Amino acid sequence: MVEGRVKEGLEKGFGITTLFPVQSAVIPLVLSGSDVLCRAATGSGKTLCYALAIAQSLTDRTVPRLRALVITPTRDVAQQVHGVLTTLFSNIPSQSSSDHLQSPQASNLPLKAMLLTPGVSTTLQALQMSDVVVATPGKLM
Repeated sequence: MVEGRVKEGLEKGFGITTLFPVQSAVIPLVLSGSDVLCRAATGSGKTLCYALAIAQSLTDRTVPRLRALVITPTRDVAQQVHGVLTTLFSNIPSQSSSDHLQSPQASNLPLKAMLLTPGVSTTLQALQMSDVVVATPGKLM
């Protein structure tokens, strides 16, 4: 499920040492490639369900490039999701030398999330260096 450096990032960034019930149920399904529709109460940890799954699947990526797209209905929700991703990504420790021996092609660059909402200017170069884009439908078009 959530392992290694991503687990460390979760603990360091959010102080969470045990997954919430919704996360324990959803993350394995997402990591296995299943499509998931999740409905749970506000504050139950839904955003971290996919944030953790994205981080776990990208920690061994070799170069930064767009690999995940999160579309939200409003700018406020996009900002909240981007904040969660940024906090998580910035707290995932760099790959240790022993990790690098196990996955020598993996990049030691931190994961990067880009926010695309009305009022936020973005360059093509910034998009190309992002692993995840969080966008509202209108700005994405």
